[in-house]
Amino acid sequence: MEKELSVVVSVINEFGLHARPASKIVQMAAKARGNIWFSVGDEQVDGKSIIELLSMGAMKRASMKINIDNPVDKPILHEIAVFFKQGFGEL
Repeated sequence: MEKELSVVVSVINEFGLHARPASKIVQMAAKARGNIWFSVGDEQVDGKSIIELLSMGAMKRASMKINIDNPVDKPILHEIAVFFKQGFGEL
């Protein structure tokens, strides 16, 4: 996969990836024309599914890779990466 179609982010907020930020991520991902996948280790989940995102159990300091398969979705990938960098607005 092309480098610009993926980004590695870290969960930096105290409570990890819980329901509120997962819901916001799904809302952002729903705007994508293609697929958005989140991976931690060998586990990969659909970024448009709140259940799948929450099932990852991503706690503080978890490193996640986000992949897209359609270059037109690069702005959405960036938007999600910024959301992670801002600690889901909880810092």
